[in-house]
Amino acid sequence: MEYYPMPLFVKLSVKNMDDSLKWYNEVINFNSIFELPDKDGNTIMAHIRGEKYQDILLLKDNSQDKCSNRVSL
Repeated sequence: MEYYPMPLFVKLSVKNMDDSLKWYNEVINFNSIFELPDKDGNTIMAHIRGEKYQDILLLKDNSQDKCSNRVSL
């Protein structure tokens, strides 16, 4: 695994981190670079990567909204 500075990240809010990580891994072959757990061991942030510079930061969305629609750079 190569480490390099990222000029920016696409950040996506997700409702279900486990399902999201599974989808990114199985469907478009992204791999987890780093996962940050909360005090209960649940992943609340994940840095995932496809090819070089195809990095995405997934952030657990705990809002009460039915679906998440937040994307930021």
